[in-house]
Amino acid sequence: MEYRGTLYHVPEQQVPCILPVIVNDETENNQLYITMGISSEITHFVNRKMYYYFRITEAAEIHSDQAMVFGKPIKLEHKEGNKKLILTIFIDSLNWSFFEQYPIEEVMPETWGLFEQGTICEQAYAGSEFTYPSVPSFWTGMRATHHHMLDVSSNYDIPEEFPLISEIFHDQGYMVSVLGCNDSVVPSYGYIRGVDRFVFGNSPQLYHVDGVVTETIDHLEAFGERDQFLWMNLMDLHEVAGYWKPGIAIECKCPPEVNETDNQGGSSLYQTFSPHRRTVYLETLRRVDLYLGMLYRYILKRYQKEEVIICLLSDHGNGFNVQNGEPFLSVQRENVPLMFYGAVEQAVCKEKVESIDYGQIMAKLAGFQDERLAGNDGSLPVFFGGETEKEYAYAQSLHPARFFENGIYFSDKNFYFKSREIVTNECRIRLQGGKVRICDASGNELDAESSELSEFRERCMEITREMLGDYLME
Repeated sequence: MEYRGTLYHVPEQQVPCILPVIVNDETENNQLYITMGISSEITHFVNRKMYYYFRITEAAEIHSDQAMVFGKPIKLEHKEGNKKLILTIFIDSLNWSFFEQYPIEEVMPETWGLFEQGTICEQAYAGSEFTYPSVPSFWTGMRATHHHMLDVSSNYDIPEEFPLISEIFHDQGYMVSVLGCNDSVVPSYGYIRGVDRFVFGNSPQLYHVDGVVTETIDHLEAFGERDQFLWMNLMDLHEVAGYWKPGIAIECKCPPEVNETDNQGGSSLYQTFSPHRRTVYLETLRRVDLYLGMLYRYILKRYQKEEVIICLLSDHGNGFNVQNGEPFLSVQRENVPLMFYGAVEQAVCKEKVESIDYGQIMAKLAGFQDERLAGNDGSLPVFFGGETEKEYAYAQSLHPARFFENGIYFSDKNFYFKSREIVTNECRIRLQGGKVRICDASGNELDAESSELSEFRERCMEITREMLGDYLME
């Protein structure tokens, strides 16, 4: 709310708090007057178009002769039963299969050193092949064909009918914040809902892991007296596919030939296998881990293990990490990291887990239930206290002017489908004449047309039709 020449009152029940203020006036040296308790009036000189954060410890009155916008006071309190920190580290474009060749304990020793003390989900799957449809599944618990964020060119927002994980944790008493840079995770797409503080860099190249980690530590130093639900966006790995110039710490560790294009595809989604990109990717991962290690040490020093939940996850893998000849939505692309540290047991979860399950897992680990989560597409894995184990995980690519493809991942074999026709501008598709591919658990291709697999094939096609819903044209 905007005030000009009038009082803004912070009541006793709101303190202690941090009060955000921004001057909405073109005048250079604006004066802000704060009176707390019986203290005399304090004058602050503030510049226009800049945020200021004032620590208010007593009931206060604030006024100014200029126009100012006051944010909602951030009350500094710990709610009994809440965790003090719930942190999700979202690393865009991280293939879990990459660690088969380059072990995570060697590439990311800081990350491994933390999460080996917690829970590692080895069979976690993203629901889509790129960020715009994939991340909403984490936030809503809905599959892409239900939340409808499929065509990035349409700039479609997350539908209001689906409660977001940010809103659920906000209602639980957490200060909810999003820090980092990702052009598919922006306030205008609906990610502002339930969020108290959103710090967004408008270019990934200007907001790397070092900046996001620094911002995160500063955020916890500023607001850490309040229970925090924090989502970090890290885009460093995504840049590798774009052939953007890496930073000096990466560039000086790579041989010069990595600058040569040794694959095809252009977009990060459709690039073919590239040893050169993998080399840059490897060194980028090492740098990401270096800075994350600083954050881990800060958290371990500030909080007790039972006071925190730290989750590391990704939305999809990069195409240049997928061997040529593999299905588009192969396990190499869709099997993504999902790891937890803090108030969790030290174990390996071997169940199939999907991105749509994230919200239910986080609420369970945080120690509360919310009926809004029960209405989404996700489920709580048995490992975390659920009743029924998933039989399969599902991923699909449904994007205009591309072929529709999906992957259905069972314990003993995987099913892949590719349409004969391209997807319409309305994201609708026919399945007639499409190509089926079936592989065993080791990735060896089986005879998809054999009579032995006929029942399995028909069942997977029925799952495909069901998942497409209204997007299917007969």
